[in-house]
Amino acid sequence: MAKRKSGTIFDKVLFIGPDLNGRGGIVSVLRAYRDTLPAFHFISTNSRRGLIPGLFNFVRTLVALPFIKLLSPYTTLDIHGANGKSWARKRLIINFGHLLGYKIVFHMHGGELRKYVAKKGPEHYMKCFRKCHHVVFLTDAWTKYAQDVLGCTNAVTLMNIVPTPTIAKQPHTDGAPISLVYLGYIYKEKGIFDLLDVIASNRDRWLGHLSLTIGGQWNEDQVLNFIKDNKLDEIVKFVGWVSGDAKSMILSTTDILILPSYYEGLPISVLEAMSYAMPVITTPVGGIPEVVTDGVEGTLFTPGDKAALTHAIDKYIDNPGLIAGQSRAALEKSQMFSPLRISSQLSQIIE
Repeated sequence: MAKRKSGTIFDKVLFIGPDLNGRGGIVSVLRAYRDTLPAFHFISTNSRRGLIPGLFNFVRTLVALPFIKLLSPYTTLDIHGANGKSWARKRLIINFGHLLGYKIVFHMHGGELRKYVAKKGPEHYMKCFRKCHHVVFLTDAWTKYAQDVLGCTNAVTLMNIVPTPTIAKQPHTDGAPISLVYLGYIYKEKGIFDLLDVIASNRDRWLGHLSLTIGGQWNEDQVLNFIKDNKLDEIVKFVGWVSGDAKSMILSTTDILILPSYYEGLPISVLEAMSYAMPVITTPVGGIPEVVTDGVEGTLFTPGDKAALTHAIDKYIDNPGLIAGQSRAALEKSQMFSPLRISSQLSQIIE
């Protein structure tokens, strides 16, 4: 269990979520809290090492909660989860924590909540949400959905926290190819294969004018085979999962983040890119429209619309001067989710 002492309200808070040595947006958020808050106490519910170690961690957390309640100063559980298996774990912890008398703050990160609600029904979630003091959603639109559709009267908004960049941003060089970067899991719902199809269709026209760096995991062979079969080696580079200094270096040296997702909560890659003064080409799903305005901090297009995606990329190739102005706007907007602002808001929620 991660622990750091200080003498603030966070001394009474136990954060619960995925293994901090793992990967993904929730992990990035929790690491940012760890590096920002004056006190950070944490226990995990899964393991990056696989199913069996993850099951052990989950059971250990459940067994530990009664003893933590008796023997420690922690009175609040700050729980982070999404949908699917993550929700199954967090649901048990919420129920057990409520039974033990903890104050519970649950952060819902899942971008596919609407789909799961349609499948399981609102009451499936509300049985747990009623046991929380607050249910945290990532944007006002998600909070309104929770209030109007689920009847969640204890819903509040708190954006994801993003750490301050560690490497100075390098501006686009006149005459250089436009450099795009995709960061995230590699599966259909993220739109990565739409992006590859578009680049393959425009390969000859974009060669020498565009580059794409792909950082991610899952379906790696499918991506590598697509690059090889479509002769995209001169345009597309796959670097696998990146984090820490490697990710910071990519964000500081590329021009535009591209995320053609079909579903999102509030993607950490978009927020990180904006903190590095990068415009974003993405879709108006989940909480994205609350941080990216079309034509201001980037370009929005309908998920799955490959013609619109092609046009969005062409716009920057034909007019690279757009990048500088949108970079400034993105950097200014990123103050909405700065460490100081978000940690202060979290403190108010807990109090």
